[in-house]
Formats: sequence, C-alpha cells, structure tokens
Amino acid sequence: HSSLERAYSAWLVNQAAHTVQRFQARDMAVTVSINVTRDQVESGQLADDMAQARERHALASPFLNVEVVETAQFHDIDLAYNQLQHARRLGAQIALDDFGSGVSSLTYASQLPIDIVKIDQAVIRRLAERPQQRRYVSGIIDMAHAMQRVVLAEGVESVEQLDVLRQLGCDMVQGFLIGHPLPSQELEAHYLAEDAEPLYPLALLAESRQNAGLSQAPGRL
Repeated sequence: HSSLERAYSAWLVNQAAHTVQRFQARDMAVTVSINVTRDQVESGQLADDMAQARERHALASPFLNVEVVETAQFHDIDLAYNQLQHARRLGAQIALDDFGSGVSSLTYASQLPIDIVKIDQAVIRRLAERPQQRRYVSGIIDMAHAMQRVVLAEGVESVEQLDVLRQLGCDMVQGFLIGHPLPSQELEAHYLAEDAEPLYPLALLAESRQNAGLSQAPGRL
C-alpha cells in the first residue's frame, strides 16, 4: 500500500465529495460512484478518507457509492465486512459491481454489507432477444430482492432492454440510453443550469430522506 496509492485514494474521495457538495448545495440528492481496491478497504484508508471528506464538505448522507468488484479478492472477508460497514456509517452505499460475470459474486453478495447489486452489462446485452437471458436476469433480481438489495442493470442502451427490465422488477439502470459520461463542468450544467431540463431529473434531498435513505438516481425505474 504505497504512499502514491494513499494519496490517490484521498484525492479520489475528495473529488467525489466536492462534486456531491455542488449538488447538495442546490438541495439535490446525488451520490458519486467510485471503484475501490482491496487495499483501500482492508487498510481502513477508505473510511479515513471518507471521514475527512465528509467533514470538509459538510455532506448529508449518503454521498458516495463504493463499488466493490469481484476481482478485489479480499484477504479477510470479516475485515472487509467491518470496514465496509464503517464506510456505510460515514455515508456510503456499497455496490457489488459486475454481478453475474464470475463465481465470487454470490459470496460477496451474501457475506458483505451490500446495498446495491449491479448486473454486469454482458448479462444485459442480449436481454431483449434471448428468453434464457431474461430468465437469468429475472433470477438475479429475485435473489437480490430476497436479500433486500437494490438492483441496478448496467449497460442499458435500448428502450427494449429498459422495458424488459421494468417488467422484471429491476430498480435502477445505467447506460447510454440514460446518458453518456460527461466532464464534471458539463454534468453540472446539464442538471444545475437555470434552463436545465434533463430527461431524468434528480430527486431533492427532502424526497430522498423519505425513501429509506437511498438516493434517487437518474435511471431510477
């Protein structure tokens, strides 16, 4: 865990927090997602960085989506659990990224404090054309809901995919159908400009607090 990694972790969390603060200042409920490494979690670096950023920017919770990938390969699953729980108390939602693409997903979904299960885009790609793919995705959604997890589908690019996911009871989506990646200044202009009329408007903080603490995402179904 080098000094460069520590510095990058602190910078990443602080940049995410700064972006969130810009939206929360306008009473908008926003979380920013970041991918984290095994070392960031197990060393406690993530929690330390979150605590500093939350105090520096005076943020409401939640303000961060911490995305855990299957390839993280935690050395100690109990340590990872405790550190991620700490991050949740500091204002993070924990997302399991790329679910359905590998064998460790079920272990992490059942043994880590996951809030959001993100179905891998490779699983979604042929959803509209292949009945067996719909059954597979339906099974993931049902299982995640049984575990009281929110489900987000990645890589949604067509209205047909969106319609199927709505029928299957998926909670949220992301992908080019919803929006393309934007530099932070363009993103803020898209939502915060006086004449902004985004297709998927953001929820207000007051509305978010009424929805069990889970912030409204642009692709909430």
